[in-house]
Amino acid sequence: MDLQSWALEEPEQWARWAAPCPTSPTDLRGFDKRRRSINERTADRIRERQPLLPTLVAHIEERYTTVRDLLKAAREIPLGDVFTYCGCSYKRMNARPDQRHHDDP
Repeated sequence: MDLQSWALEEPEQWARWAAPCPTSPTDLRGFDKRRRSINERTADRIRERQPLLPTLVAHIEERYTTVRDLLKAAREIPLGDVFTYCGCSYKRMNARPDQRHHDDP
């Protein structure tokens, strides 16, 4: 639209760039109805899932706390040693990346 209006005002500079819109009005027939339908379905999904959000947040926070505490417990263990956390046994791997991070303060 801008190029078309500029081409009318300054044809010597913009006329070669102006072209009619390739999308005809018949191509867009029904688009508004489809867009409304898509928006309605999206809103329905949000209304349906929103009550579950507190449960999801609680689960994510619990998993974060568990993994954070496991990492904290593992950092105190020498590389290659086995330790127990919450009734499960873990082995602190002695991989090259671990050795690099173990030397960091």
